[in-house]
Amino acid sequence: MAVNHYIAYGLHIQSDLDLVWPIVTSNDTIDLTIKAGKVAVTKTFKTKIYRAGVRAEFSDQNQTIFLVWPGFVKFKISESEIIYEAEAKCPTGLLNIFIGSEALGTALFLRGYFLLHASAVLYKNQAHVFIGKPGAGKSSTVAAMASYGHTVLSDDMVCLKINSKSIEVIPAYPEIKIWHNTASALDFDIISLKPAWEGKDKYIFSQSNFPSDQTFNLASISVLERPYSIYKNVNISILETPILLLAYFPLAHQLLKGEDLKKHFQDSLEIAKFAKIDRINRTKTYNHLKKWIQNVWP
Repeated sequence: MAVNHYIAYGLHIQSDLDLVWPIVTSNDTIDLTIKAGKVAVTKTFKTKIYRAGVRAEFSDQNQTIFLVWPGFVKFKISESEIIYEAEAKCPTGLLNIFIGSEALGTALFLRGYFLLHASAVLYKNQAHVFIGKPGAGKSSTVAAMASYGHTVLSDDMVCLKINSKSIEVIPAYPEIKIWHNTASALDFDIISLKPAWEGKDKYIFSQSNFPSDQTFNLASISVLERPYSIYKNVNISILETPILLLAYFPLAHQLLKGEDLKKHFQDSLEIAKFAKIDRINRTKTYNHLKKWIQNVWP
């Protein structure tokens, strides 16, 4: 089985699975290994995570995390290794999604990073993060930013490194997913886009000159609200930030307990010291979205 090397979230990754990320030639020390193997797990607990209509299950045994999607795949995860055991009915495309989201996210969490279910965009050499409930327009917003030449550092899971004097966003990988209607409305060349595993309604847009080996200071976190929401340009106070960011934790909630929950709250307060955090109403139409980017993010 071929072994490929990748860079994602600042990690040099070796994988026996052909992932959707660009392959790199690297002689650097490997930070994380992804490989097939037997995963033996006994008692598990249900999480709040669903993929492919299946609810994920969780187990924590001696600093090793097990994630299971019954009938699809089982993972054994440490900070330096992801072992997967996939069922026959789990297609490679879906397995890639499992690995690139919760499995990789769990390894990053074990390394001490702060994670958000969010998107991040690079503007004037600083990172700006967008979070929001399903339907709030997060994906459309970052796709529109990409259509105007802004680099999307991450379109689904944002990884933050907490430092004493700054908060840094670590880029994910160059590919972002765009819905068909969004790609069409934002004037993407659909013919040149690769179809995503999810089917004909989603495409993959690959960005050039992606800064895989850099990090960027976090400038802002914006909660996207629906166009007619009562919120409009409302700043979020430092004390509100921990509860707000807790709602956008992208992994199994069982990970946040005891000292890890305390750390999450402390890190949230640190983030609020360095970044502007507010609520903004998303635009009503794609044309309004384009004008907003031209005016606010020229």
